[in-house]
Amino acid sequence: MATKIYKVIKHIIYDEDYENIINVKVFTDEKLASMYYKQLIAHEKEYAVELDLEDYTIDESENCYERYLTGFASQNSVTISLEEDEICEKLEKPYDMENEYEI
Repeated sequence: MATKIYKVIKHIIYDEDYENIINVKVFTDEKLASMYYKQLIAHEKEYAVELDLEDYTIDESENCYERYLTGFASQNSVTISLEEDEICEKLEKPYDMENEYEI
């Protein structure tokens, strides 16, 4: 049986030099992960007040928040997501590619 984990991922791309920053926090408690995710979004929304949002597109769903320059998704953007995953507790047999395809 695998243990569930919850990842909060924040990905920022700065406009000046296209510098990428990715921060990942891993939680075993879903409620704690959700609280942290909501705090990050609240912080980004506070920061966004300083921006001219007319030039930005904001997409928001239950598990993802994205803000980017309209037409330039890879410039001056931020994405925050909450993802569920599992920790593998034992080594599984590697996938057998040789028997997958026949020529």
